[in-house]
Amino acid sequence: MKTRGQRSEVRSQKATKTRRALLAKVHIAVKDLGIFEGDYRDILMREFGVETAADLTEKKLVSLVEYFEAKGWTPSPRPSPARGEGAQIEALKERVGQVVLHSDLNQKRLRGLARKICGVEDVAWCHDVRRLKRLLAILERIKD
Repeated sequence: MKTRGQRSEVRSQKATKTRRALLAKVHIAVKDLGIFEGDYRDILMREFGVETAADLTEKKLVSLVEYFEAKGWTPSPRPSPARGEGAQIEALKERVGQVVLHSDLNQKRLRGLARKICGVEDVAWCHDVRRLKRLLAILERIKD
């Protein structure tokens, strides 16, 4: 049986995960809606009286996400890999890492390519076999 302190720690860990997820949603919404940094800060100040989303409580973060949803933002669920694709995706990511390791590409360039080709900020977040294969083909061409 868990002690009161252990239960409190588990609750705070969940709160931290929930908070991080909400903050991530906020920043994704801002990007998807094309809101400029200054406008985003104005929204935070006008609607919530804070300068940064990190100063909001979880309840207020939920309200901020709902605010963006009312403005037309819809969170897109991360597609889960089809059965059997998980190993292929991991192998493709590993191959991308090997190609980058043995080339002159820097991490900034790789992130830019991942953003353009895979639609994600980091190759690790890509779960689309077709996009990973395309990225790999381009990396192979750049390497040569």
